[in-house]
Amino acid sequence: MAEFYTTTTAPEHKVLIRGEQQLVAIRNYTITNSAEFSNSGGDGRQIMSVISFLESSAVGVQAMIDTPAISQIAKNINNDQSYDIITAATSLIDKINVVVSDLLELIPKSGPYVLLFTVSGTDLVPRQFTASQLSPLIIKLDEIAAMIP
Repeated sequence: MAEFYTTTTAPEHKVLIRGEQQLVAIRNYTITNSAEFSNSGGDGRQIMSVISFLESSAVGVQAMIDTPAISQIAKNINNDQSYDIITAATSLIDKINVVVSDLLELIPKSGPYVLLFTVSGTDLVPRQFTASQLSPLIIKLDEIAAMIP
C-alpha cells in the first residue's frame, strides 16, 4: 500500500491514502471482533457497533473509488499497472453489504424491529449471543479481513 506517500499534497493521493488507511482499519476491526466473538460471544450493542462500523466504512471506501482518476493513481503509487483498486474495493463493498444484511438476519426480531435488548427484572439489558450463535458472523468477518492485503 501507499504509506510512503503520506507527505504528498495532491488531493487525489490524499484520498487514496485515506482510503487505504480505511482498508487497514476495516481489516484490523474485523480481525479483532472475529477473535472476540469467537472467544466470548457478544451482545446486541457490539453487533450494532459492527454493523455501524461496516456501513460507514463502505461509504468511505466508495468515496475513495468515486475520486476521478483514482484507478491510475493507485496503479502509479503501487508501481503496478495491473493493480485494480476499483474492482477490489467494489468487491469489498459488496461483501460488507452482504455481511450487514446477514448480520441483521441473525438478530431476533419482533415484526420489523430487531431485538437487541431483553428485560431482566426492571432493567433493559443487551441481548447476549454465544460464540456458536455468532459463528456465521465470525466466518464473514474473517472473509472480509482476508480480502484486504
